[in-house]
Order: sequence, then structure tokens, then C-alpha cells
Amino acid sequence: MRFLSDRARTLPGLSLRRPEDRIRSRIAQACNPGSAATGDKLQTERFVPEPYRPGSFLLGDAKIPERFVCKPRYDVEPKALFVEQVPHECSDMLVQPRLFNAPYAEQVWPYSLNTIRVLTLVDDDGPYVAGWCHYWGHSQSGPIDRWWGGIASSISGAGVLGRSVHSQHRNRLDDHPDSDVRINGLVIPLWWNVLDAARKSARNIAEAGVTWCCWDIASTTEGVRVLEGNSAGYVDAVELCHGPLGDDPRVVAFLHRAGVRLPW
Repeated sequence: MRFLSDRARTLPGLSLRRPEDRIRSRIAQACNPGSAATGDKLQTERFVPEPYRPGSFLLGDAKIPERFVCKPRYDVEPKALFVEQVPHECSDMLVQPRLFNAPYAEQVWPYSLNTIRVLTLVDDDGPYVAGWCHYWGHSQSGPIDRWWGGIASSISGAGVLGRSVHSQHRNRLDDHPDSDVRINGLVIPLWWNVLDAARKSARNIAEAGVTWCCWDIASTTEGVRVLEGNSAGYVDAVELCHGPLGDDPRVVAFLHRAGVRLPW
């Protein structure tokens, strides 16, 4: 098995410190030369994250609703808040309408928006979905579904959730560790729409030269929503749940053409 991610290759541990991933920086520099290797947030077609400025109540082309989520834009470990009113001291924040989980995810963990991470690349044959996994909020994550310190679940090609893996212990689970609700066997509604949204988003940003991106997508009560794209996103959860990216010939060929030095 050939893992791209340093973090996917490392042995299980209990450290709360998240190790750096060297391959992440290499890919970001090769596939999005204009981005910082710390994880740029890319604008999407709808619900575009924008830095909030006092007096500005616009998000894309829609007014910010009373209930929304804001979090530091460049924090390495972002801490988000559910708020009812726009804070006046809110520079360099991402502001998004608060969305609500579809019932399958709400029953597992209702205290955060639980998202699907989808990795895409764009080569000469067009957009390609290279892998995916499902993130879940947990007792230490607040209103976001932070992977480090929590779990991610595998998803079959038909959108059926499988076993989950803990980011640090690496033990495999059928149930959510905090709610004890069974995850294994749940079906994600609108699964094909999730993949289509990822491909469409990948095609759109490829026009700006970004050819590798991790998308955070949610199946919500309002349908499928693309929250954000991470041009330097971590892929360890995708590899641990979906499989080593180095075993996918199309991924390897893409990275070779991009000039990325692989870790094997």
C-alpha cells in the first residue's frame, strides 16, 4: 500500500498534536501555484465564504441570515461559533449561513454540520474523483466536524457508510464514539449529487489553474451544499477510509506530470 500522506503512514498514537504532512505542501505548490501551502479556502458557486467586514451584510449575492457560522479564516485549528447576530469585531473571518444536517447525519451527531470530504483532480481527461470519506463532529470539535481528534467513515461507491477510523488511535468503529449511534450501514441521500457537485466545482476552479482540491460537501435539509474547497487539504482521512492514493494509477500519473516528488 502506497500512502501519499505522512499522517496516514504513521503509527497510531495518542498525541493531540497534529503532525505536518510534507506531501500536502508539494501538491499545493505544484497544482495551485498561487495558493499558500497552509490551506487556501476556495470560493464555490454557492454560499461563498467571505471575510466579514463591519457594516457588510452580504454573502455572495444573498444577505446573511440571522443564524450563521463564523470562524477564523487562517486558524490552523479553526474554532467556529454559531451566532445569532453579526459580531462587529470580526475581521478575517469566514461567514456562512448555518446549514442543517440531513436526517441520516442529524441522528448520529446533531451538534455540528457533518460533511463529506471529496478529493478531486483535473487532468487531460477532465475532473476525476480520487477518493472520499465522511467527517463527523465530536465532543471536542464544537460546531464543526474537525477530523483531528475525531473519526471519519468510509463510504461505498453507492453512498453507503461503512466502518469509521479514529484519527489518533486508528481503531475501527461501527458506532459514533460519543453518541453511540450506529454509522455503519447508513445511506447518504443524494450521493450522486455530492459527487456531481465535486466534479462541477473541480471543473470550475481548474480554469483558474487549481487542479487538485479537497471539497467539504454536506447533504443538508436544503439539499447538497458545497461549503468550501481546500487546495492544500489533508488527505490522510481519505486514504485511511477510501484507500491509499498511491495505489491509484491515475493519481500517480497526475502527480508525476505535475512534478510532485512522491514519498516512495
